[in-house]
Amino acid sequence: DVEQLRTIWKDPSERAFLFTELENAGFGYNNLKDLKSMMNAEGSDIFDVLAYLSFNTPMKTRKERVLRVNDNEQVFAVYSNFKAIDFLKFVLSRYESDGVEELGEDKIGDLIKLSNLGSIQDAKNAFGGLAQLKEAYYQLQENIYKVS
Repeated sequence: DVEQLRTIWKDPSERAFLFTELENAGFGYNNLKDLKSMMNAEGSDIFDVLAYLSFNTPMKTRKERVLRVNDNEQVFAVYSNFKAIDFLKFVLSRYESDGVEELGEDKIGDLIKLSNLGSIQDAKNAFGGLAQLKEAYYQLQENIYKVS
């Protein structure tokens, strides 16, 4: 059901596994992008396209998802370091412009380098450690895909 898809999708490692399974079934990433294009859903997440096709759920755009997260003060209230908040907002902006590809587990280092956060050590310091940085990254994704 759609909740099972959402549970898989909000976890970067589970999502990567699903992409591999879809690839093995003949639905590679380029096929999914073509599907988005055929549905005039370039501004939506692949999650929304799959959920719409499989479960007839309304599609949202990435912009709508980002606005909902940005408008939820509780998402950022747990962070006292402004650099941490700025980084998470940067991740949201990258997701909005480029899609779910920016949310991969392997992307966090690149995102740190592209943001104004500084080095990986600076990122760890802003979040209170590597585990907290990863947790914030995962929590942000849970919020992106949360039912509104």
